[in-house]
Amino acid sequence: MLALAGLPHSLLTNLNRLWGLLGVYAAVKRTYVNPPKDTVLNMIAWSQHAALGAYLVYENGYYLAGKGVLRGWAPERQKRWALTSLRMFLAYVAIEWI
Repeated sequence: MLALAGLPHSLLTNLNRLWGLLGVYAAVKRTYVNPPKDTVLNMIAWSQHAALGAYLVYENGYYLAGKGVLRGWAPERQKRWALTSLRMFLAYVAIEWI
């Protein structure tokens, strides 16, 4: 709890990071309710959602671990999660070009 108490100065940053998850949820729901008719486009849409969702989970995970909110994370694990978040974002951008 003390780690969370030290975060008021960056509250807006933290809320913006978590707010991205709501956008992904809305996009997933929109695709689920009204999926593209073409199978290839449907697969592309779901791949985008998966890549962006994974990016946000990994990004928020290593950020919160770096701030001490998630305890017990070794620096090596934080680096792995940061690298994985960058890879997921790169995958999202690459799929966006398709």
